Amino acid sequence: MKILSRTQNGQIFSCPCKKRVSLEFGNLFLNMSEEEMRRFSEYVHSIDYEFYIHRNRDAVNRRKLLLHLGEEGVYFAVTPAEFLELKELLSFKAGSSEVPTHVLIDKLTLN
Repeated sequence: MKILSRTQNGQIFSCPCKKRVSLEFGNLFLNMSEEEMRRFSEYVHSIDYEFYIHRNRDAVNRRKLLLHLGEEGVYFAVTPAEFLELKELLSFKAGSSEVPTHVLIDKLTLN
């Protein structure tokens, strides 16, 4: 496994043999193809978050930014700080490193 990007609350890592990329951010975990990750990154970077904070300012939910995850009615709700960190994570500027597969397997939790 190769860590592609890392922030305080998230990481993106890949499994080159399966051509899959995983995004872990807070309590969200997404596993997708490289192309899906690229499109998700473009989507997140295209969002004018200040517009949506203003637009949703009177909404009951505490997290005012809702990122659509592709399925009808499925959203990832984030605060402005979480959104900016997610954008940083998806910029792949945080460096990369190799993680031995056995370390990941030892820490794997099955639900």
